[in-house]
Amino acid sequence: MRTIVLLVVILAIVAMLIVDGLGMFAAHRIAVEVAKGSAEQAAQVYAATDSERAAEHRVQGIASEAEAQLVSASYHAGTTRWYQVTVRVEPATHFLKHVPYLSDLLVQESTAVVHF
Repeated sequence: MRTIVLLVVILAIVAMLIVDGLGMFAAHRIAVEVAKGSAEQAAQVYAATDSERAAEHRVQGIASEAEAQLVSASYHAGTTRWYQVTVRVEPATHFLKHVPYLSDLLVQESTAVVHF
């Protein structure tokens, strides 16, 4: 009987970790897609208007639509021009967010660079 109870408890913990892992993976994919898409949109807006403010406003709109936090959006010029966008997404975890040291490490952040 003890073995069955122990097995059920272990399976429940493993299932909760799998669900949290899937939430973290989904947040990672959202961060990557939002960063990439917003960097491409920012580059197009900047190329069309030559306004960094308009490009940053477009990036902010995309990030807020996806419920992501915009960390930075910047235009760089050198031998080529590029736009770099970094976004941060909080994962939908249920168990790991209550663990003190792990809760800070759950945030998924992604940076995308588009040359134009």
